[in-house]
Amino acid sequence: MNETVEAIAQAIFKELFPYSLGDSLPKGWRVGKIGDLCEVALGGAWGEESSFSGAVEVVCLRGVDLEHLRKNGFADAPRRWVRASVVPQRRLDDCDVLVAGSGAGPTGRPLWAAPELNSVFSSPVIYSNFCKRLRCRNSSAAVFIDRCLYSMRESGEIWEYVNGTSIPNLDANALLKSKRIVIPPESVLEAYASIAKIIFQRLYSGESRTIASVRDALLPKLLSGEVRAHSKTNS
Repeated sequence: MNETVEAIAQAIFKELFPYSLGDSLPKGWRVGKIGDLCEVALGGAWGEESSFSGAVEVVCLRGVDLEHLRKNGFADAPRRWVRASVVPQRRLDDCDVLVAGSGAGPTGRPLWAAPELNSVFSSPVIYSNFCKRLRCRNSSAAVFIDRCLYSMRESGEIWEYVNGTSIPNLDANALLKSKRIVIPPESVLEAYASIAKIIFQRLYSGESRTIASVRDALLPKLLSGEVRAHSKTNS
């Protein structure tokens, strides 16, 4: 179901933003750079494995967690301990987009910090130094940047802004300064955001996690024979 919803979001994105570089743009549209809509914000904090004096327990998102959250609506993100002052500096809101900054698998994978994201976890949510935080001018721009980066990751274009061989690292500053995009007027950004926000609300509704919990509870019993699956047929 989540894959279907993601496909719908991508289809709507292409329908609302049909223009590309080199096209004759309608009034109000312009060619710009990703950095026109956002900037690289404060780096992440990894914290400690165990508590210490004055520490606060947090959920610390890594690049791989961004992928799982986008796909499933939840992730087994690590719990870490940080100084109390770290939390307000790195709490996310709907103007933020996280991007996986390192690692062969997750590098370049983005995730818009939807308000419902915080409800997925019982502890405050921050981000690790394995992620880049992009601070956008408003939530509509953040939703748009998230989808632009997602398209770049899916097409492989994001790797043009990755350096390092053994451990890939995203050059976020080069990405913002160099990547040219077609920027629509605010009304179009808001129209797409109004649709995308509903999709993210559904993603973080907890439905997928409930289904996964039921599966994990029943599967061992089915395999052991403790529980048997029966099907009814019409006589």
